[in-house]
Amino acid sequence: MRAPAATARPSFGANAPPPPRNLSVAQAPTAEGRTVAPASRPAPRRRRWPIVVITAGVLALAGTFALLAGYRQAARAADELVTRARRSLNDDTYLGRVNATDMLVAGVEPPGALGRAADALVRFAGRPGLAGPEADRRALLARIEAERVGRDAERDRLPKATEALAEARGLAPDALDTRLADITLRLFRQELEAAQTALDALPGDQRDTAAAQQLYAEVALARGDRPRATDRAATARGKDAGFVPAQLLVLQLQAERGDTQGALEGLKVLGERHRSHVGVYVAYQRLRVQEGEQAAEAVTALQSVLEKNGEVLSPDQRALIQDTMGLYYVRSGDIESARTAYTIANKTVPDDPRYSVGLARLDLLEYKLDAAERVLREATRQHPGEPAFITELARAHLLRGDPSGALAELKRLSAPDIDALLLIARSQLDLSDPNGALETLAAAERQAPALLDVDYYRLLAKVRAGVTAEAALKQLGEPRATGAGEQLWEAALPGRAHGMALAHRGDLDAAATVLTETFAAHPRDFLSAFELCLVEARRLRGREALKACRAALTINPHNLKAAELSAEIAEATLDAGAVIAALEPLRERTPEMTRRLARAYVALERVGSAAALVPERREGAPEDATDRSVRGLVLLATGRGEEALPLLQAAADELDKDAWAQIALADLLLDQGDARKAAAVYRKAGKLSRLPFASLGAARAAMRNNDWQQALVDARVAERQARRSLSHARLRGEALAIQGRVTLQTGGRRGLRAAARFFAEALKAEKELPAALVGNGLLAEQQQRFDEAVRLYGRAIQVAPKDPEAHYLLGRLLLQTPGTTEQGRDMLNQARVLDPRGRFGSLAKGLLQPTP
Repeated sequence: MRAPAATARPSFGANAPPPPRNLSVAQAPTAEGRTVAPASRPAPRRRRWPIVVITAGVLALAGTFALLAGYRQAARAADELVTRARRSLNDDTYLGRVNATDMLVAGVEPPGALGRAADALVRFAGRPGLAGPEADRRALLARIEAERVGRDAERDRLPKATEALAEARGLAPDALDTRLADITLRLFRQELEAAQTALDALPGDQRDTAAAQQLYAEVALARGDRPRATDRAATARGKDAGFVPAQLLVLQLQAERGDTQGALEGLKVLGERHRSHVGVYVAYQRLRVQEGEQAAEAVTALQSVLEKNGEVLSPDQRALIQDTMGLYYVRSGDIESARTAYTIANKTVPDDPRYSVGLARLDLLEYKLDAAERVLREATRQHPGEPAFITELARAHLLRGDPSGALAELKRLSAPDIDALLLIARSQLDLSDPNGALETLAAAERQAPALLDVDYYRLLAKVRAGVTAEAALKQLGEPRATGAGEQLWEAALPGRAHGMALAHRGDLDAAATVLTETFAAHPRDFLSAFELCLVEARRLRGREALKACRAALTINPHNLKAAELSAEIAEATLDAGAVIAALEPLRERTPEMTRRLARAYVALERVGSAAALVPERREGAPEDATDRSVRGLVLLATGRGEEALPLLQAAADELDKDAWAQIALADLLLDQGDARKAAAVYRKAGKLSRLPFASLGAARAAMRNNDWQQALVDARVAERQARRSLSHARLRGEALAIQGRVTLQTGGRRGLRAAARFFAEALKAEKELPAALVGNGLLAEQQQRFDEAVRLYGRAIQVAPKDPEAHYLLGRLLLQTPGTTEQGRDMLNQARVLDPRGRFGSLAKGLLQPTP
């Protein structure tokens, strides 16, 4: 059955109406115009993507803020740590460096996960991130550790400083703090060239800082360039007026240049401005002690600092205080307290020459010169321009009797302090330059007007220079008490200066009295004993002079002048043992001293010791005159005169100004029978020396030549010389004995009495003088008193067992006497042994040969 037909509708064409707007696709009409409804109607679809995007954006933004906050907190903490550490260093105190070290080593808490993530993002973006503050921390830590080692003397921290520098180089090689740490450690290790090179390599902006300029000054100071150090320190102070190290160094160099009052005032103001800076206070009190400016009060202040604030002091500051106290005690004469203070300083900062020099100073006071000089030379090697070290080294030169060497050292000082000025003046006085000493002492008085030592030296210099000499001498002789504020460093100086002034004016007896009293009151004053030795030598009191010189050398066995004077006196008085005692302890000897010591060894038959004075000579190596002279004396002493002759001849030719070299040659020529040539050499020696040895030798040579008239002339010259020499007693007796022999030979019967008077006078001058005993024996023979002659010859042999003449004369007499023929032959044989090629050996040989 068909469905009923629908109403006809137009198909979709141009005029068809549009479908309804609100119908969904499912409700759209069919081709026939009907709508089809779904079985169930779904909910309408919503637009969710904007919400998701917005939420994600908000979460991302919150996370970013969280990351940035964590990063900023970590960065701020790192920056603040470095800032706080630098703030602790503002006053440049040891405690500030310790606190800064603790802060920097502890560091900050590491950032959390967000901070680390943010740091990674920042660094991914090409920024340093947290590595920047960490590099700053490491660089600053390296610099502080280096300063604690170099400036605070915490030497046990050197490994930590080295490690910190290595880490800083890895993180911040170009940072100023890293470079300053490197330069500071190089300076500490005395790598001055490397430190200078590193400073010069700094970029301009880094070099133009107070810290860099300060290091420039310290390097210049270590090199001894005071002017450059002063300039750089002033530049550093100009870069940063609050930079304490530069201000302190400027003031210390100002004091070195002589403006001590200005430096003291500057240090006082600086200390008031930086009250927490203990180093400024210590430097101020030390300068007061050095200059004698209320030194006792300054030492009390330093002791109080140690007791109350010792824990905040660096090792260097503690050592400096002890060293200052040691200096004060030395000047006060309290050597035990000084040694204690210096020892503590040395233990506080071991192996630092600044604090070992104090003990060297005490060694100088106790005349332990070798030990002191080792320390001082090492100190000046490490710190070539340090005035204190140069001054003490100059003092060592003076104690060795070397004023020229002392002056050479002190000339290195551009602005000598009071200690150095006094040493310069003493050296000038020793070198006979009293006018120069007066100029030096005027400068010293300007520096220390209350120091009495300056006044006493000035009065002595006035006497020597002839400037108001009588008034100056009178002032020296007047008792003088120390007034208020006045000081006297050398307790023995008043008496010693008075005695030296009296001696210069020619009042030797009064000078000897004053110097004897001074030495008795100050038995450790070497100079008083030495000056007494000089005075006694001028008084021709050989034994007293030798006694005083021995006392001086007992105190200070290293003084060249005292040793040389003692040896000269001992040789003049024929005391070979005293010559050896004076010269053996010397570390260094002049060639003349070596020859004198060799003569003394040979005189005492210590031939091996004499030979040891000559170093072994390589084949073809040159040999100097002293070596030839010593070897010649050794050969002569061992009976090898033929080998000795060319050596002694060559030595005499080269040492043509040395009387003893001529006398040694003449003695050998006389022993070998060449009396004529020996006489000529003796007379040449006589022109070189005022001592009577050469004239006596010439008289003996003339006697061998039977030139009795010349022998008498030479003997009279020898007697006059002996009266004016230290050896007048023995040698005057020798000269009188020769005159008696000449008179006995040429005076006939009338000459017997005159000869007897000469011999008697000779024996008064020197008891049991062999020459006088032999002369009296000859006189007894002529008077037919043969038993007396035998006794006198025998006594002469007992006194001088190596005298060939006495053996010959006794042997000749006994040979002619019945019953003593064999004894006579023994004596003659001994004469031949003692004088194998000389006159008496030949005469003895003639008597022993049987007659045909």
